[in-house]
Amino acid sequence: MKKTIALAITSLFAASSMFAADATPTDQVKAGIAKDKAAANYSWTTTLTIADMQFTPGPVKGKAEKDGFAMVSQEMNDNKLEAVMKGDKVALKNESQWQLIDEADGFVAMMGGFLTANGTALDEAEKLLKYVKELKAGEAGLISGDLTTEGAGTMMAFRPRGANAGAPPAAPKNAKGSVKFWIKDGALVKIESHISGATAFGPDQEERQMDTTRTIEISDLGTTKLEVPADAKKKFETK
Repeated sequence: MKKTIALAITSLFAASSMFAADATPTDQVKAGIAKDKAAANYSWTTTLTIADMQFTPGPVKGKAEKDGFAMVSQEMNDNKLEAVMKGDKVALKNESQWQLIDEADGFVAMMGGFLTANGTALDEAEKLLKYVKELKAGEAGLISGDLTTEGAGTMMAFRPRGANAGAPPAAPKNAKGSVKFWIKDGALVKIESHISGATAFGPDQEERQMDTTRTIEISDLGTTKLEVPADAKKKFETK
């Protein structure tokens, strides 16, 4: 009996090892995202580097709960921009008041759009994975690949939201990009995307060459504490 149990356990471990060995780099990233999404909550920090820019934007700090709210914030000079997300809805804090982004206009709406354009860290990871051509595994949990031209353009394009959003900008030109995922203990812990191309920007839709690198570090799986202000939650109540 003991020998039979031992053989069964040995077979189980062998099967698990074979599955891990057969898993493609794409499967490994999908599994890493799934492990993060299964956690009750998580935190992330996004840093953005834009080539030839005179200043470096402050990091975006975010927290999300499973199937619930997510909250992001970014320091800008002496101001702090805050947003709460749930599903397709976004609420922004404008001075001391919370309002839905589709009701906002001006600078707050524009910056809120930038802040929440990619959703949560795991939303962004899934988008990047969707647009990658082919992934290759490297060392220390690194998995990387190039983005399709269409995917790079989609990730670069900024779609304004708010009361005065207007027509969406033209598609970026000569867009190209790449992405790196880091997996540790089966979980996705870091993402880095690099995208470049020419895109229309600002009220005059002036074409500018952009070269950006976004680095996302995911942490505190299952131990993150998220407290969404009551006034912000009210904005998500069905009317």
